[in-house]
Amino acid sequence: VLLGHSFGGLAAVLYAALHPVDISGLILSSPALGIYPLVPFTEKIIECAHLLIPNQVIPKPVRPDKLSSDPLVRESYLSDAHIYKFTGVDFLYSMLQGMRFVEKNVSQMSVPLLMILAGEDQIVDNRRNIAFFNRLTGAPKEIQIFDGFLHETFNELNRAKPIDCVRRFLHGLNQ
Repeated sequence: VLLGHSFGGLAAVLYAALHPVDISGLILSSPALGIYPLVPFTEKIIECAHLLIPNQVIPKPVRPDKLSSDPLVRESYLSDAHIYKFTGVDFLYSMLQGMRFVEKNVSQMSVPLLMILAGEDQIVDNRRNIAFFNRLTGAPKEIQIFDGFLHETFNELNRAKPIDCVRRFLHGLNQ
C-alpha cells in the first residue's frame, strides 16, 4: 500500500498509474494534483518563470499557519533545519507537468483508493483533487473531507480522524 501526502501524493498517483500491479492500495492525503491559486494565473506565472529563469530558486510560498492548526506543528516547521524554505522554478514546473499528465491520462486505476482532503486547504487545490477522484472508474474508491482541517491532515489537532480512516481502509483491503 502506497501512501503519499502533498507532493508525495502526486508522485504516488503517477507511480500507481504506471505500475498498478506493484501496489494493492493507494492512500492520498492532500495530494498536489493542483496548486491552490495564491494569485490569479499562478500556473501561467510558473510557466513564464520556467522559460525566463528555470534554474532560479525562490522562497516557498508555504506559511506555517496554512499547514496545521496545531501550534507545535507550526513551530516545528519554522525551527526544523531539514525543511527547505526554498524551491526551484524548474521543480514547480515539473510538478505542473505531473499534474497535467494526471489530469489528462489517469482516469482508470486498478488500485483501491482512499483520498483524505483538508476542508480548509490553501496549499493544494481541492477542486482538482475532487475532479480527479470523480473521474476515476477502475477500482473501489473513498473520499473523506475533513472540515476545518488545514493541509497537514495527519498533523492536525484532531489527527485521530484521518488516522482512523486509514486504519479502516487498510482493514478493508485485508478482507
